[in-house]
Amino acid sequence: MTSTLIIGATGLLGSELAKASARNGDRLHVLVRPATAGNEERLRLLKELGAKIHVGDLDDYDSLVRAAGAVDRVISSVHVDSASEMTLVRALRDAGVSRYVPSAGFGLDFAAAAPGSIPPLDLKRDVFSAIKEADLPYTVIYTNGFFSTWVATLGDLMRFGSAPLPPE
Repeated sequence: MTSTLIIGATGLLGSELAKASARNGDRLHVLVRPATAGNEERLRLLKELGAKIHVGDLDDYDSLVRAAGAVDRVISSVHVDSASEMTLVRALRDAGVSRYVPSAGFGLDFAAAAPGSIPPLDLKRDVFSAIKEADLPYTVIYTNGFFSTWVATLGDLMRFGSAPLPPE
């Protein structure tokens, strides 16, 4: 039986990933921030799924190594900055996970834009460079743009991640 750590399992996408992992028969592990660990309402679904809950933070290398060291693979569904993502990549390499599905792999392929033209895609490019340098086995799931991103920008990648919703 495979064990899977879901990072971001209390969020919309992460909770769906946790449910799918449990349906798949995986031993489910989740990483939650200290502030979330005491919130029974946010943890209820995860406990119902039989998840082992690890308390940690993406900026806390030691907590990441402890959680990742208990599993075979890690799926991240959180939107993080480059420093947090690089800490996570280092921790997963050092913990020896067999597969990583990075949050940077959801959404658009960074190859959709030239380097330096769209900062969020440059972050993805940097993350994948770090993953490759770490020789970390990974899987990418390009979903194209999430609807909320496209509605907010009306498909204009130059406004990616920074625009309010358009008027009615």
